[in-house]
Amino acid sequence: MDNVIFHKTELKIVALLDWELSTLGNPLSDLSSFSLIYNTPPNSIMDGLGNFDKDMSGIPTEFIIRDKYLQYIGA
Repeated sequence: MDNVIFHKTELKIVALLDWELSTLGNPLSDLSSFSLIYNTPPNSIMDGLGNFDKDMSGIPTEFIIRDKYLQYIGA
């Protein structure tokens, strides 16, 4: 979520930035890197989602992301 640009008035992503990690090694590392936002406390070096109201945002939970990933790879 740190590498996206959100629309000014609508709840949607308009641009994705920084894809360098998506080309390195095992794709499972992408999933784990992405999951950091769910597990990093606020006010740390890299802010996670912290106290952000994820239910109202439409951002899928870490478990939904994981399950979709596993579904797409056929696991």
